[in-house]
Amino acid sequence: MKPTPLFRVVPVTLALALLAGCTQPKAELADPTIPPSPQHIAGRYVAVICDADMGATAFADGVLARPRADATDTLTVVGLPINPDPGPGEQTWKTPFAQVPVSNSVIGPPTALAVSPSGNAAFVVESRKPAAPGATTMNDLAPGQLITPIDLSDPFQPKVLPGIDIGVKPTAVDVHPDGDLVAVVTATPGRKLVIARCDGPRIDPEGILAWDLLGSPDLAKADPVSVAWHPSGRYVAVTIASRERWASTRSWAASRPTAATSSPTTCTGAMMLRTTWRAPRPAPSASCGSPMCPRPSRRMAARPPWSAPEGLAISPDGRFVATANLRRSMLPASDPRMQAGSVTLLGFNAESGELTVHDEAAINAMPEGLAFDAAGRHIIVTQFRSFDPRAVDGELAFFRVNPAAAGRQPSLTAGEFFVGVGVGPHGVVIVR
Repeated sequence: MKPTPLFRVVPVTLALALLAGCTQPKAELADPTIPPSPQHIAGRYVAVICDADMGATAFADGVLARPRADATDTLTVVGLPINPDPGPGEQTWKTPFAQVPVSNSVIGPPTALAVSPSGNAAFVVESRKPAAPGATTMNDLAPGQLITPIDLSDPFQPKVLPGIDIGVKPTAVDVHPDGDLVAVVTATPGRKLVIARCDGPRIDPEGILAWDLLGSPDLAKADPVSVAWHPSGRYVAVTIASRERWASTRSWAASRPTAATSSPTTCTGAMMLRTTWRAPRPAPSASCGSPMCPRPSRRMAARPPWSAPEGLAISPDGRFVATANLRRSMLPASDPRMQAGSVTLLGFNAESGELTVHDEAAINAMPEGLAFDAAGRHIIVTQFRSFDPRAVDGELAFFRVNPAAAGRQPSLTAGEFFVGVGVGPHGVVIVR
């Protein structure tokens, strides 16, 4: 299954984009009016999942309105850097890619895809199953239950392994820093948090453990929505949107916030899980307090005026946070309240926990997930729905992060090229 992906440059600015492609990164960073160049997106490859069962307006009216009847859920791999030299007379950009069918769902935060640190394995969870014949509404989508491993030892020859029943409505997955454990959150009582041993992409069916959420009594009844490992690998954090809290340790709160949800999160309530399948690691620099309910060491010092943030990403150096904001991009085009989405760039102070809004850039689309590139200089955003009539299916959009300079704070510059990846892109990862 290898359709030709679309690398689209806005026609009226094609010459400018080609010119920018010959510009050195330093020149781009010195002048925020120069659009980013495709070949400067840093990393090994981009992985993105697409849900073909739902149109964007389903989030407003519940009607599936499938964008294309013949489309299927997919995982797409796009090589980096993007080749900036189209062939003679061509209007498209070319780079290595691969695409395979993998069941996934946009219902939930864009955290249903995770890739191992080595880049050799990917894992995808499905909060809902693909639409059955006759399905017309979101309520017709049966609860999902699978985690699907993908062998990416050759990223452009991905091999989809058999899915494993991990629990009802799995919404998020993350891979341990060592690459040998996978954490998943589900809505199944007694299996709200599941951790499985893996060897590359192969999950050990005998090495799967599951728990309810620990801590305050009401957590056992709550459904977690996202999960992330602490960089030390000793702790794992989850977000519980219905309780407006996240569960973790003190050292976690200071070093790496959890993945985004559409609800605000606060640092109330906590849990800690120690992994026991390996030799003990050195303790984190911050005290972890009581193992059952440690107090968080940082509270959010500022709550910026986000508008329905769906995706969240943190730059590799931890200085910046970016959010993909839905705003009212899920409404039908005939609704006068309909509003395209945006991307917000914030500064993060790890000592105080303070977030500072630097810039907000409009995006002519309904954004879902986003990620920083390996150098932290660019942001890639999935356009689940595009309002550009020239767009084919879903696309990836790109923004450059302009550093602070004399007289200006950090800002975003939108790219003038797009990467077509199929119907309904949401979760995205840049493999470094």
